[in-house]
Formats: sequence, structure tokens, C-alpha cells
Amino acid sequence: MTPARLHAILDAYGADPARWPAAERDAALALLARSAEARRHHDQAARLDAALDAAPVDVPSPALAGRILRAAPRPGALRLERLVAIATPLAAAAVLVLWLARSPAPTPLAPEAIAALGSLEMPTDTLLRPTGPDLVDTAPALGCTDGDLGCLDLDSGWSDDSARHDLEGRMRA
Repeated sequence: MTPARLHAILDAYGADPARWPAAERDAALALLARSAEARRHHDQAARLDAALDAAPVDVPSPALAGRILRAAPRPGALRLERLVAIATPLAAAAVLVLWLARSPAPTPLAPEAIAALGSLEMPTDTLLRPTGPDLVDTAPALGCTDGDLGCLDLDSGWSDDSARHDLEGRMRA
């Protein structure tokens, strides 16, 4: 038995050990015997029990009891609500199945009709087309002359190996 569990028992059942759960009663009494903090919490629960016992208890009037009983949900109404809650999705599923089953099967297209369709162009095809000038085939217009570092020499006709050897020679110089 932990002090936290004893506090929970005192808060829920009060200070009278006869109201405590039987399986935990002996352990709770043993903790009360050895812990001053547990006894303080027990005394607080006993004062609360005494205050609650001293408070007058008014018996509810028959009119109040009648109003409460009239406002309570009727068992038949709950069953109807449950029935509607279950039947609505089932009915929707049945309508969907009937609609699918009764709709005519699509007729296959004749080869002539397929040929008449032509080619299909997808929106992604337009993304693959170049939209502006090709940067590899076009030299920069401002501040570059052929052969400068960072500028493309498109008219040289060199192969990749000759361009690499030329670059290595410039770097050594």
C-alpha cells in the first residue's frame, strides 16, 4: 500500500475502514499505523465525513421525482435511434450496390474508333518541352567572349578530350 493509494481510498470511500475495499483494508490500516502523513490525511477525511453527516438531507418531493422521470430518455426511443444509426449506412450501401449492378456495362470501342482518337497529350508532356532558350546552345550575351572562364566556346568544334587538355594547359600557366 502506497500513501498515494491510501489517499485515493480516503478520498473515494471516506475515513470509515468498513467502507474501504476489503482486499486493501488491512494494508491501509497498517500504513495508517506507521505513517504520520497518512494519519493527517485520515483525520482530514474524518472531518469531511463528519461535516457531510451533519448536513441535513432533504427528501426530494414527488413533483421533482416525477419531472426527473419524465425527462429521462425512454428505452424505446433509444432503440429507434440505434436502429436508424445502423440502418442508414446499410441502406446507402445497398443503393450503391444496386446502382452498380443495374448500370449497363461499357461497350468496347471498335479499332476504327480507337484510331480516330489520335494521340493523347498529357499535361506532363508539356513540362518536358523546353520553354525558353537552351542554355547549352546559347552563349551568354553580356560580358563574355568566347574562351573566357565561365563562358562557353560553342564554335570551337573541340572534342571533350581536347577541351580538357586545353583547360589543363591553362591551369598550369
